[in-house]
Amino acid sequence: MILYGKAMNQKIENLLNVSLSATRKELENSESLSTGFNWRDDTWEIIVKYSGTLENIRKKYNVYIRELLYNYAIIVTDKNTIELISQETNIDYIEKPKSIYFQLERAKSAACANNVRAGNKNIVNKDGTNGSDVNENAGSMNDDISNAYNGTYLSGKGVIVAVIDTGIDILSEEFRKSDGSTRILNIYDQTQQTEYNEEDINAYLNKAIVNKDNTYNGRSIQIPGADNTQHGTNVAVIACGRSGVAYEADIIAVKMGYSYNNQFPRTTSLMDAIDYVIRKAMEYEKPVAINISYGFNYGDHDGNTLLERYINDVAAGYKCSICIGSGNEADKAVHYGNIIKQGQTDTVEISVSEYEHSIDIQIWKYYWDVYRIMLAGPDGTQFNISGQGYINRFRILDTDIISLLGEPSPYNLYQEIYINLQPSKDYITPGIWKIIIYGESIRQGVYNIWLPSSQSLNTATGFVKPVPYDTITIPATATGCISVGAYNSYTGAYAAFSGRGKGVWNKDIRYTYNNGDNNAAVNYIDAGIKPDILAPGVDIKIRKQTAYETDIVSVTGTSYAVPFVTGGAALLMQWGIVMGNDRYMYGEKLKAYLRRGARPLGIEMHAAAPNPVTGYGRICIADSMPV
Repeated sequence: MILYGKAMNQKIENLLNVSLSATRKELENSESLSTGFNWRDDTWEIIVKYSGTLENIRKKYNVYIRELLYNYAIIVTDKNTIELISQETNIDYIEKPKSIYFQLERAKSAACANNVRAGNKNIVNKDGTNGSDVNENAGSMNDDISNAYNGTYLSGKGVIVAVIDTGIDILSEEFRKSDGSTRILNIYDQTQQTEYNEEDINAYLNKAIVNKDNTYNGRSIQIPGADNTQHGTNVAVIACGRSGVAYEADIIAVKMGYSYNNQFPRTTSLMDAIDYVIRKAMEYEKPVAINISYGFNYGDHDGNTLLERYINDVAAGYKCSICIGSGNEADKAVHYGNIIKQGQTDTVEISVSEYEHSIDIQIWKYYWDVYRIMLAGPDGTQFNISGQGYINRFRILDTDIISLLGEPSPYNLYQEIYINLQPSKDYITPGIWKIIIYGESIRQGVYNIWLPSSQSLNTATGFVKPVPYDTITIPATATGCISVGAYNSYTGAYAAFSGRGKGVWNKDIRYTYNNGDNNAAVNYIDAGIKPDILAPGVDIKIRKQTAYETDIVSVTGTSYAVPFVTGGAALLMQWGIVMGNDRYMYGEKLKAYLRRGARPLGIEMHAAAPNPVTGYGRICIADSMPV
């Protein structure tokens, strides 16, 4: 075993400390450790929270700085300079970026959106009739025209809907005005570091419609914000397409950039995207509803990362609503949690499949609880990962292990025990790995363990006895956002994959983990309530129209539940801010209205709301309007 006893910099996040200490081979073997590292020039991308200004940093160091709103910044520099920057008195805290993943896996009428929308006759149904619905089985919205809110039809006009995703199909009729011009105000393509305005988009649009193969006068043209996956386009259709919820809203689309080393975007890209959207909304002097369908698992899931804090500051600082999907991890074996007493032992088993290249394991606990924690390999070999020192390196069979005993930070009272498994040869040793936890000095005894997002693991890898609670992905755990889970609007049932909040719901309005020890229950209200609300997210039928074809696709996942809420938020902001009925219809106030108007699922076992499975219930935009 090699033990590094040097005390870590308390201004630098634990994971970043480990990454900066890692060898090049260790970085190559671990996607999580290398995220933010640029192999071409040996620089690191970091997230900084600061006070005052960054002029001293600009003058003293060779760095790139992208200043964000509310005293956050993205800095690119070398490893040695990060340590120097952390010593500056105006630097509060530094984190590394994390990879974020799409939340993939009936609808407007189920969300009661039709009751407050004007009839939309611009879209043609499959049978040739006018009037459409995102979910073809939910009925025509024209049936609900007479149920407009107080005689006023809401369409999202005067509000911006921002979709931060994989891009947008500008050729789609869904994003056109009646005269054929675009409704898209701006596209920010992070993959090209290019911005397009409305004039640019219309110019490209006029060229592109000449030929179906995106050529003009025999030459290929670049389509702004081209969406190769169609994920962002599908999300935008639901939120603000002509057959969607806020069908007359202005649109801003951000095509997310990718990490230096892999196919996934970074949290820094997301923060940059949010900053861009808010600045544009300020420029246009319009309220904005922001749609985010990304998530990840690294963190305590309690709102303490700089990304979550940034979202909270943005949500409180401008007339906006930030809607984020709860993720699709509840039925994946990526979380375990328990409560143990002093003198008790808990053995946690993790099944590692063949051909697994790298796994991160995070244990989060209260600092004032003391555990002895052992890691055991498939052969029974054990190492103490809770002993003295901070960073340990050792080997079990064909697996190299880096472990970290962290400390609380200025932004987090929890303690992290971090474990990274990576191959000494080709792959991690498969089999049952065990984490053995013994309570030495216990006051509360609560701990949680997370694996990476299921999208980065083989399907057979996970906890042998997973706990489906505390599976809402970050940043939907941010207090200031509206976190959105999914349900099946056909059956009225909660979607099993949809991320869940803390604990197991019971009649005493308390939560505990599945250990049968109700005496260890914690007051649920104190824990915070997530998700906030549910929206349709199973087998959603989306109509996509271009100048050349009409297509209908079926999609499932919390990715597609979020835009119903985003579009609904745009309708509420139109009524309140744009129409002058309530100038403060944004942020926490808007969230409160959505919670109040939510309806129980009815046939669901968790019908009593609020609870960590269904939140406050399923969205009903009509019932969320002020009385």
